[in-house]
Amino acid sequence: MTGASRPAGGFVMIARKMFDGHDPLWESRERFDFRSAWIDLIQLAVWKEHTHVSGFGIDALQRGEFVASLRFLGARWGWGKDRASKFLDLLENLGRIRRQRNGQHGTVYLLCNYDTYNTVSGEEQTAEQTAEQTPSRQRTDTSADAEQTKKKKEKKEKKNTMAREDLSDDEQAVIAHYTSVHPKRRPGAKDLGYVRRALGWGYSAADLCEAIDGNARDEWHRARGKHELEYVLRDNGKIDGFRARAERSVPVLAVDPDTGLPNAAGLAALTGRAA
Repeated sequence: MTGASRPAGGFVMIARKMFDGHDPLWESRERFDFRSAWIDLIQLAVWKEHTHVSGFGIDALQRGEFVASLRFLGARWGWGKDRASKFLDLLENLGRIRRQRNGQHGTVYLLCNYDTYNTVSGEEQTAEQTAEQTPSRQRTDTSADAEQTKKKKEKKEKKNTMAREDLSDDEQAVIAHYTSVHPKRRPGAKDLGYVRRALGWGYSAADLCEAIDGNARDEWHRARGKHELEYVLRDNGKIDGFRARAERSVPVLAVDPDTGLPNAAGLAALTGRAA
């Protein structure tokens, strides 16, 4: 194949979010060819130890492994089981993948020379250099990568925390009520944004607390755990709908988020007295 002149070697870095619904080209319903299916397998392989959990079971995967059934890959690529099976056989004959074991979600495969396609450190290396990396070098790079991930997580959590002095009385009331109804949830800065937006629409703190109650009391939402403030306060329809549910549903026992014991509202519900 001819094309534009370019230096030999190097790597093309592709963000994984492209494969997770963020790129309309990749998410199109067009049938995969062998090249796009091969790229898909590379991005399906885990870049570090990972435990894949679903209703089908649990699969512990090592770096460079992926688990998939023929039915899953055939549907994903628009092929069918037979074509997917023949493609995997071809890759195995070419020495690109190796069947490892049977898993709960299908067969576990290993991408041979995985570091050729996904370097730990992100440095540009030739295939020969990558293949000759020592285990100690790989462990060092993995440790550095883990430390970087930890720092990013801490920075994100810090950004998402709320300072009480930054909240108005109405905002504090809504957030406090939400945490009393859902003591295991910890609202962050984004959640505060949804509260402020709803208050800006003209709702009172009592209105929003009522919507939170209506959502928490609804059996369908309880069964699915859909209690995020982003969902409850999404728009006027959601807020008004949950407020209506609150008026005709059984009260939820409110508890203190720190002790797990009924708070004043919870005790009132138990005794039938006003809080």
